[in-house]
Amino acid sequence: MIRNYFLGLILIISLNACDKTSDNPRPNLDPIFKGFVEGKSIGGYDYKHHIKNGGESPKVGARVAFHQDIAIGDSIIFTTRKGGRVKEALMPAYKHLPRPLPPDYVALRVMSAGDSLTIFQPLSDVPTGSLPAWGKQEDIVEYRIKLESVAQPEDIEDEVNAIKAMQGKKEELVKKYAGDYAAGKLKDQLVKTNSGLNYVVLKEGTGAKPKVGEYVKVHYSGVLAKELIPFDNTYVDGRTYGFPYGQGRVIKGWDEGIGYLKEGAQVVLFVPYTLAYGASGRKPNIPEKADLVFYVELVKVESK
Repeated sequence: MIRNYFLGLILIISLNACDKTSDNPRPNLDPIFKGFVEGKSIGGYDYKHHIKNGGESPKVGARVAFHQDIAIGDSIIFTTRKGGRVKEALMPAYKHLPRPLPPDYVALRVMSAGDSLTIFQPLSDVPTGSLPAWGKQEDIVEYRIKLESVAQPEDIEDEVNAIKAMQGKKEELVKKYAGDYAAGKLKDQLVKTNSGLNYVVLKEGTGAKPKVGEYVKVHYSGVLAKELIPFDNTYVDGRTYGFPYGQGRVIKGWDEGIGYLKEGAQVVLFVPYTLAYGASGRKPNIPEKADLVFYVELVKVESK
């Protein structure tokens, strides 16, 4: 799929740990904790609040915006703070998440807007063959999270439902263009590129074009070009998908195609398999040598 999910939807780093907490010593904990923690979460993770406001925690379906550092001791593995961009997501139900439960998701469920918290995941519980390249079994991963805002599902229900209602229309639109493309009906509408990526502009944007490294937010709906089978879209859960443009975080056809657009543009991208998932595809939804067709709306370009 195009999207990186939050450990299910917005997972930054996936660690295949067990649902138990290690009893091993933790010499690399931040000195502020002095070896002590506040409690143990669902999934068995130790955690501690730095700031606790006592407000309402996000419910399933809430939209959350948060900053997150992922660290081992003094080494930062990932941070959202570079460039000042918060991470956004809709909170999924437990049943839609992998097991063990993702540490950052678990943390958000015990926080409220304005809270700051660290939750710990010991790599001693991770099989040696599954360890990330940057970690050792004696390490403890710290997810340091600041929850900036919470919009509960009842507050965003109308907005989310309006987006979800567009799913069928966008799927039909992209199927129509895929069929017309295959039949050679698009003619002068089609913009062809040297790479093999082609596209049709449905609406010109009026904002800025993204620069490499700038964060962009899009809505999209994708189908298999040959079979006209939908395989992924942002409308199903009512939120945009965001990523840093031009840094290889999405398929090559997207990094190229979005670079032609201004904020607000709506296009259909015809992506050959060489600019998508290659000869091997991506199981279970993308077969081998699958050409793809996407409707894409460039919703936002966040300038540096």
